[in-house]
Amino acid sequence: MDKAWYIKEGLRQLQDTNIYKKTTSAPFEELYHQLNNICTSFRDVISPQEHKFILHTPIRGYKVCPLYFLPKLHKPTITGRPICAYNSFIFENTSKWLHQKLYPLLISQPQHLTDSLSLIKDLTTLKLPPKILLFTFDIESLYPSIPTKQGLEALNNMLLNSYPKRLANCIYRLSALTLEYHFLQFNGQVYQQIQGTAMGSNFSVAYACLFLCYLENLQEPNPSLIYYKRYIDDAFGIWQGDEESLRDYLDRYAIKFKEFIRITSSISQSKVDFLDLSISIGKDFYTTHHLTTNIFQKPLNKYQYIPFSSLHPLHQKRLFIKSELTRYILRESSLQGYLTIRKLFYERLRARGYPPSFLKDCFDLVTYANRNSLLSKRTNTSKNVIVFKLVYSKFTLNLKIKTLLKRLHQSLLKDPLLSHIPKPIICWLNPKNLRSLLVRKNIS
Repeated sequence: MDKAWYIKEGLRQLQDTNIYKKTTSAPFEELYHQLNNICTSFRDVISPQEHKFILHTPIRGYKVCPLYFLPKLHKPTITGRPICAYNSFIFENTSKWLHQKLYPLLISQPQHLTDSLSLIKDLTTLKLPPKILLFTFDIESLYPSIPTKQGLEALNNMLLNSYPKRLANCIYRLSALTLEYHFLQFNGQVYQQIQGTAMGSNFSVAYACLFLCYLENLQEPNPSLIYYKRYIDDAFGIWQGDEESLRDYLDRYAIKFKEFIRITSSISQSKVDFLDLSISIGKDFYTTHHLTTNIFQKPLNKYQYIPFSSLHPLHQKRLFIKSELTRYILRESSLQGYLTIRKLFYERLRARGYPPSFLKDCFDLVTYANRNSLLSKRTNTSKNVIVFKLVYSKFTLNLKIKTLLKRLHQSLLKDPLLSHIPKPIICWLNPKNLRSLLVRKNIS
C-alpha cells in the first residue's frame, strides 16, 4: 500500500470534527478512578472477580489505541475502514464485560441474524405468497455515525425493559464512560472520538446492533414485510407488494435519525446477494414461489488458499478443505450448484499445488446427501470449553498432548464431582515467523 495515500486517507477521515477532535494525551489516571468508583458503587451486581477484571492493568501500562485503516477495495472509490487496536487500552476489559452482558439481549431481538446459515434454515421453512420482492440494504459508516446521546438513550430504554434496574444502570454507566472517553492515535497525533463508537472494541458490535434494533422497534409493523433479518449493518428482507411501496418503507427506515443514518438499498424480483449467499426466487410446477441459495464469492477474491508446499500439518490442510466443502453443501440448495462450485474449488486447489490423490481423499470426506442432516444439526453454543494453547512444532507434536488430555478427561468422567468438566481441545499457535519480526505494525 502506498504510504502517502494511506496517511492522506487517514487524515481526511480524522478531519471530521463531528467525530474526532485533537488532544494531547489520555487522562488514564482519572479514568481509572472513574472505573473504580462505578464498580464500587455497583458491587451488588459486579462481583469482586469482575471488578478486578475490569480494572486490569497491563504490564507496560495503558496505551492509547493505535488507529489503522483497511482499504475498501470493493467500493467504486477506494476509502479506508477505520479500525482501533483496543489491546492495552484502559477500556479493553470493560468492553469485553459489556459485550458479555449485552449479547443475551442482542440475540433475543427477532431481527438479529447470527450468520448466513441461520438465514438458510429460516428460508427452508418459509412459505411464500405470489408477487414478492427481495431487498437488501447496508448502513453507511454505522459505527462512527451513531449519535452518542441518542445511542445511549436507546440502549438505556432497552436495558430497563429487559434487565433489573441496578444491573441496567451499571451497564449504562460503563457504556457512557467507554463512549465518552475513547482516545486513539494516528501518525503521531492523539485524537478523542466524540461521536459514535470505535470499530475494534468488543462492546461496539452489540451496541451498534442494539441501536438499530431500537430504531426498527419504533416502526409500525407492516403486513407487507414478510421476512426481515439484519446482520450488524447488512439487512435482508422479503416484501409482498409493489416496488414503490417498498421504497417508501426503506425511505422511512431511519427517519428519526436521518441526519446520521444513511442506507444503500437494492431491490430485485429475481435475485439478491447477501453475506456469502446469492438468494433467488424460483417457481415449482404449481407456480408457488420458493427461494434457492447459492454460494456468493466476491469478484476480487484471489482464492489464495494455503499452498500444499507450506509447513502446515497435513491434518490442517485436510480439515480446511473439508470445512469449505461443508460450507458449500449448506449454501448450495441444489446438487448441480454444489457440483459446479466443487469443481472450481478443486481447480483452485490444484493451482496451489495440491496433488490429485490428496484432494480425492479430502473430497471423499463429505457428500451432498448429508445436507439435510447438516442443516438440522444444532450448533453447540455452550461457552464451557477448555482450550489448551500450544505452539506448533515438531517438539510439541512429540509430546502427544492430545492423547494425554484424552486420558485425563476419561479419568475425570469417572468422578461424579468432576464429570461435568468438558473435554479439552487443543489450539495450535503458529510460531513467530520472519515476517512478524521484520514488518512494523505502525506506520509512524
